[in-house]
Amino acid sequence: MFFPHVNDIGNSCQCNIISFVDDTTLYTSHSDINGSYSIAHEQLDNLFTWSCASKLGLNEGKTKYGVIKPSYMRPNLARLNITITGIQLDGIGNKCNETCCKIRGIQIVKHLTWNGHIN
Repeated sequence: MFFPHVNDIGNSCQCNIISFVDDTTLYTSHSDINGSYSIAHEQLDNLFTWSCASKLGLNEGKTKYGVIKPSYMRPNLARLNITITGIQLDGIGNKCNETCCKIRGIQIVKHLTWNGHIN
């Protein structure tokens, strides 16, 4: 089923969006990890504002974030948090038991390996 009022979701954020049925993925990049978190925070706030205006809900309990980086980079992610409406989101591979995120059936792990697909 197609929901026409969801078609303008791209206007709510200034980042890349992948939508499929009822799943939406926002992604962004930055040369600095603090900059990435700042952008993610701002864009999630924009998405939340859009969802309220569109009378759609966000399920903060199912919303997770991931940081994809080369394996040689070891930033301290424990001190960085992303929240929606004051609720802290789980970080894949950092603050939750999940080690990858799935986007349209493809498992994305933080170091971009294919182990989940070949094992």
